[in-house]
Amino acid sequence: EASSTAKAAVLPCWNETSGLFSGVNETLVRNPDTNLRKLNAWNLIGQEPPYLHCRRYLGDKPQNDPADIAKEAKRDIDNHSTKVFRYTHLVPHGGLMSSGRLWWEYDFLQRNREKASVPNLVDGELVYMHPEHVPVEKAIYNLLRPSRYLEEAMETAIDEAMQKYTMAKNDHLTKYSNSQQQQQQQKRPRLLALHPRIEQVMLRHHCNKHMESNFTKILEFMESYPPFHEKSNNNSSSSNSSSTRSYKFDLVFLAVSAKDVEFETHNNDHVKHVMAAYRPMVDHNRGALRHARKNGLFYYKKDIGIPIFESGTESAEKIRFPRFSWYLDHPTIGGNASYVTAREMGVLELVASIINFFTAIRADIFVGVRGSTYSTDAFSVRYYQRKEEEEERGRSESSVENFIVGPQGIERLYGPAAPLACK
Repeated sequence: EASSTAKAAVLPCWNETSGLFSGVNETLVRNPDTNLRKLNAWNLIGQEPPYLHCRRYLGDKPQNDPADIAKEAKRDIDNHSTKVFRYTHLVPHGGLMSSGRLWWEYDFLQRNREKASVPNLVDGELVYMHPEHVPVEKAIYNLLRPSRYLEEAMETAIDEAMQKYTMAKNDHLTKYSNSQQQQQQQKRPRLLALHPRIEQVMLRHHCNKHMESNFTKILEFMESYPPFHEKSNNNSSSSNSSSTRSYKFDLVFLAVSAKDVEFETHNNDHVKHVMAAYRPMVDHNRGALRHARKNGLFYYKKDIGIPIFESGTESAEKIRFPRFSWYLDHPTIGGNASYVTAREMGVLELVASIINFFTAIRADIFVGVRGSTYSTDAFSVRYYQRKEEEEERGRSESSVENFIVGPQGIERLYGPAAPLACK
């Protein structure tokens, strides 16, 4: 109705592409120089024609209740000369300081999951797991899948990393006997994904108390953790020294922002002062990360380390997305090609993060941290998707290999992840 009463030069504050109220000229958002993850969308509302009349909210303060928002917007249509919807609260049901409703409702849903109260028999031992999520959450976790373009990029990155590792390993295996070499070559390569959360910003985060900040200690925990060791012929954990021990994974995907670990300059004087206390840990993690990326995990001079690979940005750069109708109407973005890149759309970092997330989901083993949204979601998606796969095979329990690393070491996570909390 609002559209029919609108003048030609004054549009309702409605984003026709996304089907959401926005009041934002999309050409400001969809360009190669825009980083959507660091963009303050509020500042773009009402900044360019034909949305100059649009407002983030009406009155003295933002409204959170959807019903109140609708009433206020309808009253404004009758009282304002434009006679269109000017009210364009982007996230009326969640997000940012003035819109906490979604988080509160989620927190309420999770309250019955705070304690691990579900008994379960695992390998003859009684363990307590957190209750499962509500049906709609389980459905979302089960349905999460990367697009075909992202999945192909992810699989290519894994395959290339595996091939590089296999070539290096085969060269190194010349010191083994033929039988040992055949055994090594016939073993199916296994991928471990590690999300250590050692970026500088996390060192002063209140959730850091649940995490191990020292990257070297994290690797030491992994190196000495018996469930990660290959069994010897007598079915006991290998008694070999660390330098000759075999592990249950052949390749490590490291879900960490090297840029945020290496970060040097803080513009804010207060942040500089606060971060000065963490300087020794920052410097240590930089060196440890560089060493691991160069030499692999558990590196010894007489043996090669387990290789690390990071694929997000490099893989995202290579993806060619099909050009949809909006881009055909805006040839300045991506030219006249039949495809458009993530960089041209201004979503390179976003696409890279999605690739990284689903690589962690795809991994045989995942090691995450408590208090991280990334790890918590990865734990949950892996649990429910593996459980569904097992049920299709007629098995009642999920065999997903999820592990939590913290200041005290590594523990296996049975069942779904605990609610995200840093209490």
